[in-house]
Amino acid sequence: MSLARGTRFELARVTIEFRTPMRVGAGGWDPLHDAFFVTDANGLPALPGSSIAGALRHAAADAWGEADAVRAVFGFQQRTDGRASRLEVSWGQVHGNKDHPVPFLGADQADDEVLAFLSAGVIRDHVRIDARGTADDRGKFDELMVPAGARFTFELVLHEGSERSMADVLSLLIRPSMRLGAGSRKGLGRFEVVRAAGRRFDLTDPSSRQAFGRLPRGLHEPVSDGVFEELSIDSSSGGDRWRTGTLVLEPTDFWMIGRGDPHRPEHERRQAGSDRVQYVDIVPAEARRVVWEDGQGKLTEPEPTVPASAIKGALRHRVAYHARRAGGEFWSEGLEAGGGVTAADRVAEVNDLFGTIRDEDEGQPGRLLLSDGRATKYRWGRLDHVSLDRFTQGQVDHLLFSEAPLYGGQIELELAVDTQGLGDAPREALRQALDDLCHQRLSIGAGGSRGHGHCHGRIEWSGGRGLDA
Repeated sequence: MSLARGTRFELARVTIEFRTPMRVGAGGWDPLHDAFFVTDANGLPALPGSSIAGALRHAAADAWGEADAVRAVFGFQQRTDGRASRLEVSWGQVHGNKDHPVPFLGADQADDEVLAFLSAGVIRDHVRIDARGTADDRGKFDELMVPAGARFTFELVLHEGSERSMADVLSLLIRPSMRLGAGSRKGLGRFEVVRAAGRRFDLTDPSSRQAFGRLPRGLHEPVSDGVFEELSIDSSSGGDRWRTGTLVLEPTDFWMIGRGDPHRPEHERRQAGSDRVQYVDIVPAEARRVVWEDGQGKLTEPEPTVPASAIKGALRHRVAYHARRAGGEFWSEGLEAGGGVTAADRVAEVNDLFGTIRDEDEGQPGRLLLSDGRATKYRWGRLDHVSLDRFTQGQVDHLLFSEAPLYGGQIELELAVDTQGLGDAPREALRQALDDLCHQRLSIGAGGSRGHGHCHGRIEWSGGRGLDA
C-alpha cells in the first residue's frame, strides 16, 4: 500500500452547530436507554473522526460521481493494491458555554450549564411500526441524543496529490443531504458550518514551516494570530438536483405531538376547595436546546418538539393515496396480516420518494429530507375528556382525564428533495400531498379524528423553484 503523505498540505479547522438533535451510536449496553451517543473521557458527547470521514466520503461519491476522484482523496483497498487516504479527519471536540472546544480529558465542567446539559442528553421516544403501519405494542424504544444547538470543532488535513482541494472537501459539508449520525432520514443530524479557518502549508518553505510550528496540537488551545485565515465555503455544491426550502405551518386549532411530562403552570389542574396541585394527564413532548449569543452558550426553556418523522409519516401516507388515486386504484386487496410490508410500501411512488428496504443488504435511501422543526407563537390549551365504553359508548365512571394541547402558533421545518431521476408521477403525488398539508386536508400529530392538527401553510422554496423538472 502506498502512503499519501508529504510536506505540502492544506489544513482547516471547522466548527459546526447542530440544528437538530444528533446521535452517533456508541453501541454496547446501557441500563437506562436502548441507544446512546459516543462520549469522550469526560463523559461529554464527541464526534468520531471515522463518522465524519464516512459522511464526507459518501457525500463526495454523490457529488463528484467519478470513483477515481473519490479514491484519490479518501483512499482505497483492493486485495494487495491500495492507497492511504489523503484526507485526515480528527475527532470533533464539543464546545463549552464560552464557545471554545474543551479537551477530551480533564475538561473543566464546573459552572458550565451547557456541558452539564450536553452530557445528560435528551431522550427521544419511539415505537416500532408493524406490517399494517400502526404501532406495535411490543416495540417501544428510546434514544439518548445530543441536544440541538451543540457545537463541535474538528480538523481536516488534505495532503497534496489529488485533483481535489480543501475547498472541494469543505463544500461537501453544506450539501442539502449532509447529515451526521443515525436517523438522518427522520430529521436528525442536520448541522450548519459556523466558521472555518485554515491555510496551505509548505514545510519546505521556512516561513510556512515556522507558522506550522506555532500551531497548537490541541483543538482546545488558542491559535496564534497570523497562522490561520478565514475560509469561505462555496454554496453551489448542491447543484441543480436538490430543491430546498422551508415548510411553514400555522395550526388552525389544537395540536399535540409526542407525549411529555407535565411540569408547567399551564399543566396544573386544581380542584375546587383544595390547595393540592395536580397536573393534567397528557401534554406534548418538550425539550431544551442550546442557543449562542455573542460568544456565549445558553439554554432555552423547554419547548415543544416537532420531529420530522411526525410530518413525514403523514406525507408518506398521503403520497400513497394520491399515487393510487391517479392510477385508478381505489381499493387494494391482499394485505395479509404480518406480511412485513405496509400497503404504502407496495406503491412505486412511495418507494421513490421515501426509500425502501428489500432485505438486510439491499435498498435505497429516500429522496425527501425533512429536519426536525421548531414551534413558536403558540398558546397552551386545556381539554377535559371522559372515557367511553367501547360497547355501549356510554361514559365510564371514574375515568375522567385531561390534556393540555398547544393552540395555534407556527411550525417551521427545513425541506429538501433530490429530484435527480425523479419521475413526474412521484413529483405530482408529493406536490398534492404537500398541498393537502398546507390547506387543512391532512392533520399532523395526535387527535386528528377529533379535529386536531390541521394547518394552513406554505413552502418557501429557495431560488423560487419548486418541484418542477
